[in-house]
Amino acid sequence: MVKRRSLALPDDYPAAKAGTYAAFRKALAGSSCPLCALSKGRTTIVVDRGSPSAQVLLVGEAPGAEEDRTGLAFVGRSGRLLDGMLLEAASIPPATSSSPTW
Repeated sequence: MVKRRSLALPDDYPAAKAGTYAAFRKALAGSSCPLCALSKGRTTIVVDRGSPSAQVLLVGEAPGAEEDRTGLAFVGRSGRLLDGMLLEAASIPPATSSSPTW
């Protein structure tokens, strides 16, 4: 049997009152949210990178040092490798892919 978790946000969640994705991103990125174990060793909350209307969503395991420094997802060495693999898989000419927004 699958155990289900409540998706309700705690009252003290920094982005609990956000009505749009932009407001959520701004509230979370500007907070010092302590709700997960990552909060103990990070300097910056990593929210995302790219377009909120993208057709593909990639979820990583945990931010690396470069992500922690910049607050953006998939910007370190592994992120650059991932960008290259996605560009190759999508057959996008390199001249049009200087700034992927997956």
